[in-house]
Amino acid sequence: MEKQYAQNPAIENILTRRSIRSYTDQDVEPEKIEAVLEAGMAAPSGKNGQPWDFIVLTRREILDEMAERLILVCKKYAYSTGEVDAFPYLTELYRFAQDNADLCLVLLGPNGDRAYTERICGILRSYFLRDFLARFCSGSSDRLDYFCSFIVSGNLTLTLEWLSGGAKETPEEMAALAGAIIMDGVRTL
Repeated sequence: MEKQYAQNPAIENILTRRSIRSYTDQDVEPEKIEAVLEAGMAAPSGKNGQPWDFIVLTRREILDEMAERLILVCKKYAYSTGEVDAFPYLTELYRFAQDNADLCLVLLGPNGDRAYTERICGILRSYFLRDFLARFCSGSSDRLDYFCSFIVSGNLTLTLEWLSGGAKETPEEMAALAGAIIMDGVRTL
């Protein structure tokens, strides 16, 4: 049975499209990038709001460098016995997000790179938060892991909201807010 839309190229493309989850290391030609960007900018959206941003990264190393810088920040404070009330580690993380706001908003936002978001969350949990919070919690290891996951995802959302709103507060003010939330949560464990 022949489908009635078989002659419509747009319908045919929609019905025969496929997802690609495995890529080569081959660079994408600039002309192809331009064509995809042009198509993306012309794509329909509700009320023609076109609520998207495009950032083209032609060097994967940029993402790796950002992740490595985050690891260094986390390792710097993971075993620190310094003053907890000032939250210098959170200040540095919020400053890091502010310095990389465009990339953070696009990569870690709701339409961002899910694998990269998971990588960043894993870095925060593995290289910093769990060891830091273990100093204050003597209870269940599972509960601490749950709390770490909750805090990392909550802080990610808080950071994205802050950046989306124009980062009106300073990194120090955001660190104080996030730190108070974290320490209040620690008391419930």
